[in-house]
Amino acid sequence: MACDKERYYLVRDHYNEKIQTQELDAECAALMIWINKHCFNGLYRVDSKGLFNVHYNKVNGVSIEAENLRNVGEYIQKCSVEIREGDFEKACEDVQAGDFVYFDSPYVPVSETANFTDYTKDGFTLEDRKRLSALFRRLDSLGVKLLLSNHDVPLVHELYEGYQIESVCVRRGINSVASKRTGKEVIVKNF
Repeated sequence: MACDKERYYLVRDHYNEKIQTQELDAECAALMIWINKHCFNGLYRVDSKGLFNVHYNKVNGVSIEAENLRNVGEYIQKCSVEIREGDFEKACEDVQAGDFVYFDSPYVPVSETANFTDYTKDGFTLEDRKRLSALFRRLDSLGVKLLLSNHDVPLVHELYEGYQIESVCVRRGINSVASKRTGKEVIVKNF
């Protein structure tokens, strides 16, 4: 389905109506994928009411390659991949030895002025970061394979001291200044 600015805002409004009424069904998931393909740089961000508020990316075109989306869906079903949402501790309650868990939590700001860290209305606090680190260590002690990514900043090195931490240069799709769409991240793992 092609997109223009008017269609984007109609679909985004419909998606937000479903979010407000907690109608979190397959259509809601499909709408989220669709608006993500047409919003500014694929950013997912919500306002204080929990409603998606990213503006249109000003590029008309086809939303999704249907065959690719079907292939991804088939792979997820065939390989018993489970994607969970919610509080990370609750999502990991039944994780067992030999399982693989990837944590992609909100990134720690790289500077005092880079303070955008809240992708949801509830935010992700320093206490949440400490809880995640403690969970990482607890799951490690159970024999779970773990991978985590974040900014390459001292706090992340401190929270995950003792684990393999690899610095990587990355390109970012989101920055108002194209020349600043690079950065350093870390990959933290226990295997």
